[in-house]
Amino acid sequence: MPPSSSSLQAARQRLGGKLRELRLAAGLTGRGFAAAAGCQASKVSQIEKGVRPASVGDVRLWCRICDASPQQTEELLTEQAAVARLWIAFRDLDRRTGLNATQKMLSGDMWERVRLFRTYQTKVIPGLLQTAAYMTAVLTAVRHERGVEVDDVADALAERIGRQGYLLQRDRQFVFVIEEPVLWFRPSDHRDADGFPVAHPPRRDRRVRDRVEAAVLDRGARQKGTRVDQGRPSRA
Repeated sequence: MPPSSSSLQAARQRLGGKLRELRLAAGLTGRGFAAAAGCQASKVSQIEKGVRPASVGDVRLWCRICDASPQQTEELLTEQAAVARLWIAFRDLDRRTGLNATQKMLSGDMWERVRLFRTYQTKVIPGLLQTAAYMTAVLTAVRHERGVEVDDVADALAERIGRQGYLLQRDRQFVFVIEEPVLWFRPSDHRDADGFPVAHPPRRDRRVRDRVEAAVLDRGARQKGTRVDQGRPSRA
């Protein structure tokens, strides 16, 4: 039986929980561990909650800082390898089943349940704001990159466009924060197309509660908040 997104997430959470127990047993807070590891406290939290996958290097770092025994280290590394194999098996599903089936498995009924959605993007326009042309280019690039045999880009596109209807539902709120380079990024086939549409502008309809901001770096490397208007940043 092929792995599901729920079984993969459960495996990540189990490993993260064991790393958290190791840290607590060492008498370290999340911030204290982050300071010793030289990383952000958010990374510690994300790994221990299973939101972010733990790499071999991450597991070794937890074991070193928390002074884990050789046996504990070996057991945690073995579990990390099992989680990694599960992820590879799940990732390879789309090569046989196509992009649309895989994204449905990943999201499940999430969009029916979500009431407050917040996202931070550093590379691409969030899917809920992408135009059909931008979305098609991204999906096509993903298909080629992963070597997906099934050409179901059109079906995956229809599925994703359908999700944008959630933006119009009054009982949901969406917050999008993106870095400035996202506004200028173009999928590989459209890098030189200045007029290529990248995102829908924030809706002016009072029924819609969405907020889009971009983190812009000026020459002094200071971050400012701007509002996205028709795919280009303008002062808020």
